[in-house]
Amino acid sequence: MRRGLRVAAIGLAAVLIGTVSPAFAGWDWDDDDLVGTDPGGSVTDPGGGGGGDRPIFTDPEPWMEHAYAPYCQSAGIRHDPETNRPMQINDNLCPEMYQYAETHCADGENGYWDFGRLVNPDGTFPNGPEFERLGPICRGANDPPPQEGPRQITIDDIIDSARAVAPGVEITTEPGARSYVNFPTNMYVDDADQQVNVDVLGFDIPLTFSPEDVTWNFGDGASATGAGIADAEVGQEGAVEHAYRRSGSYAIGVTVDYTVEATLPNGQTLQMPGTISGSGGPYDLGVGELQSIVKKVR
Repeated sequence: MRRGLRVAAIGLAAVLIGTVSPAFAGWDWDDDDLVGTDPGGSVTDPGGGGGGDRPIFTDPEPWMEHAYAPYCQSAGIRHDPETNRPMQINDNLCPEMYQYAETHCADGENGYWDFGRLVNPDGTFPNGPEFERLGPICRGANDPPPQEGPRQITIDDIIDSARAVAPGVEITTEPGARSYVNFPTNMYVDDADQQVNVDVLGFDIPLTFSPEDVTWNFGDGASATGAGIADAEVGQEGAVEHAYRRSGSYAIGVTVDYTVEATLPNGQTLQMPGTISGSGGPYDLGVGELQSIVKKVR
């Protein structure tokens, strides 16, 4: 026989956020600008100012508050006028509770009645304070308690979503994918702003990624900064060019630090603290030698 039921926690049903695979492997936060954890974690001190888990947007629409009672006809949830909180009534166990669990629930779960009421963000009740029986539900002892309150977006929520969809970095070399010793090779990446929309707790949030700093590693110990210029002249100001001294194959890498601006559902724009760093490459560049051959001497 299944074990007896316990009164379930009361509050808003938990919202699950889907993650998106990164557009390019190797994304990480710039530790100089933003103290954080690895890419799978959350920011603990965004911008040095704290408040990463502080709500920056609250859904103005009413939210559904849930409360659970054992799956018994006599069990129920009432509004407590003294505390303004749910109050369970007649929580004794009953045969139908076990019957429902045996036929509808997985092992380790028990049957409950799901009660709900709408709550405005200011704590008032648009349809009155009493709970409505919504239907039966299965819950296990280790199920997380539902969260309480309206949907709220935090800085951490947006940072986690931005990390998941940050644009990739594509390296271009000119005049082609092969160069020659002592020949200046022109290199560049796209430095235009890019917009990506993400879903945060069911809200569509546009993110604008703006390249801030670009750092190159040419694969031979040399480096440079800047996005570079397409079709640049040799020595042109702002161009990124490099001449290799030896023939061989070189793995070129680039790191782009993006600043991120989010547009919240209320139209407010917010600059995210710190930067997101994206790594492009390795881009394999073959470097050969040009030699002159004397065929005839007069």
